[in-house]
Amino acid sequence: MDMISLALNLIMIGLIIFFSFSFVFLFKRNKKNKKIVDCITSFDDEKLLFSKLDEYLKTMSDPEFYMKGKVLQLWGSVFYKHDKEILPILQEVNCFPLVDNKGPFKRDTAQLNEDSLYYLCLACVNALYGRNDEFKLEKFKEKLNENEAYLKNLLAYHISKHAFQLYENQGDLGEQFFIDVLDGDYQGYKYAKQLIGMYKDLCQAYLVKIYSIQNRKEDFDLMKEDVQRFYDTKLGKRYLTELKVNMNWLNNNDEVIQIESNQNKED
Repeated sequence: MDMISLALNLIMIGLIIFFSFSFVFLFKRNKKNKKIVDCITSFDDEKLLFSKLDEYLKTMSDPEFYMKGKVLQLWGSVFYKHDKEILPILQEVNCFPLVDNKGPFKRDTAQLNEDSLYYLCLACVNALYGRNDEFKLEKFKEKLNENEAYLKNLLAYHISKHAFQLYENQGDLGEQFFIDVLDGDYQGYKYAKQLIGMYKDLCQAYLVKIYSIQNRKEDFDLMKEDVQRFYDTKLGKRYLTELKVNMNWLNNNDEVIQIESNQNKED
């Protein structure tokens, strides 16, 4: 009986130590997270954003949170068209700190940092595609390929990988993959559950780009209401505009969209 009591006491002591350590770890993480969130909430103010990011990057020593700041700086530079700064910042990006599992619970760090992975894999490249900046787009593709070992299990990375098929007019333009995601067939990929709705919206945006190019109005009409809902959001309007989707069909225009013969080359 004494041995059982001793064993139970040792287990309780171990749990107390474990959870105490966990509390300290999570407290420190939340404190650092507030600093990057403060930068993100300043995104609409260009001058304030970069001022806060400069200070953040000077004082942040944690590799994971430093890289979160660096990726946000990259996205800000793309968004605000600081063209001379984009590639030098991209050179500094390393995805390992964003996906390295650590901490007492071995939490999936990639899912905790999915905002950064979205900026890098999706937001930046789509913006560059919208500007026909093929050179920088290729550099981003190279960077993502360099980090494939760290990103290969992530849904955001695979959406980006198939988006490049669309950007470069390769294969089926990524169509089947985007359909699979909309159908819920993304088992085996890691993603933050609260972002799956956004990922489906993005896949739908890529599909309507394909349907627009190929004059497939019937396919477009099947998702017309969802496309309108997405277009009515800030993200949706920007994303569909960057994709250069012809939106005539959303406005009840039943005329067949005439796609210029050289559109793929321009895209």
